[in-house]
Amino acid sequence: MGGDLACGLKVLEKYHADLDLVLDQNTRTANRVIKLIQLDEAQARSEVGSLRDT
Repeated sequence: MGGDLACGLKVLEKYHADLDLVLDQNTRTANRVIKLIQLDEAQARSEVGSLRDT
């Protein structure tokens, strides 16, 4: 039973690390879009499209 728990914890930790990467990427892209809206709206729209695809 202890082995099952350790295996489950390892899977959960991997999932958490993967989710952190996705959230970090989305945060960086969203912040870029906010900046681009003021500079180049067309470029901002392109960036938003990449967020929608994730």
